[in-house]
This record gives sequence, C-alpha cells and structure tokens, in this order.
Amino acid sequence: MQLQQSKPGLFKRSVAYLMLSGLCAASAYSAWAVTPSSVVLTQAAQKQEAIKAGVDSYLVNTDISVGGETLSPTVMVEQGKQATIGLTSKKQQAKWEISFTLLPAPADKYKDAVVIAMKVEKDGALVAEPKLITGLNQTATLQKETPDKQLDFDIKMKVNLVKKPE
Repeated sequence: MQLQQSKPGLFKRSVAYLMLSGLCAASAYSAWAVTPSSVVLTQAAQKQEAIKAGVDSYLVNTDISVGGETLSPTVMVEQGKQATIGLTSKKQQAKWEISFTLLPAPADKYKDAVVIAMKVEKDGALVAEPKLITGLNQTATLQKETPDKQLDFDIKMKVNLVKKPE
C-alpha cells in the first residue's frame, strides 16, 4: 500500500520543515528563559572580568542547602562590596536571602585569610548574622538546625582571591 502512495509535495514538506524549525526555536527560547541569571559567566570568564576591572575581587563557590534543596552558584564579588544570593525553597515554601561581604583578615593574626560577614534571612526575617574567618581556597561552613533538630540551612563557601594586574 505504501508503494501506491505518492511523496508529499514540495509545499507540504516546506510547511512541515517550517513548523519543525519553529518548534525547535520555541523550545530553545523556553530553556534559555528559565536559566538562572546567576549562572551567566564561567569561572574563567568571571576571573577575566575582575582582572579587567583592575580591583581585588573574590571568586566564591557556594553550596547552599535549604529544606533538602541545593543550589551551587559561583559569585564574583569585589572586596568590601555586598553580594546577595536569593533562592526559594519549594519544600519549606520559604524565600531565603544570603548576603555577604568579604574583607581581608588582619594580616598580623591570619595569613591568606578572609572575613565573611554574612546575613541570612528567611521570608524577610533575620535568621543569622555571623562573621566567619576562613583561609583562601578553604571551605567555610555555616549550619543551623530547627528546634526539632532538622537541618534548617547549610551554607558552604570556598573563597579564591582574584588579584588585580600589577
């Protein structure tokens, strides 16, 4: 039976290709539109941007776990300026915001270390406001449990210094 059927005409094939192309373009746009803006630059590109700016900056790799959900953004932040990471936990139905500022630790007490001044908020309420001192290329961890001994949040940060050009 198939041998008796004729091939679709040029018009039908062109319309089918056009519809398929449109479907592919719509799918690609949808994937691009839902990509988080915090994942825009690769680590190498972020380092190059900091070097071009001519300032000491830090590249911060994070692992943030709230309500069983984990986010791992990499953030480039200039020394002394505040960076903010926001996320929403679907499980807890809560909005989290982690803000931090990085400064060099006192050189007379610490070698190659940084002070992380953090502010952790859940649904606009302050949960914690710690200051951590960690060595460069070392992982600093901040955890908090709920009253019923469940993990409320777990934040890990690894800080690398990006030097300005000499």
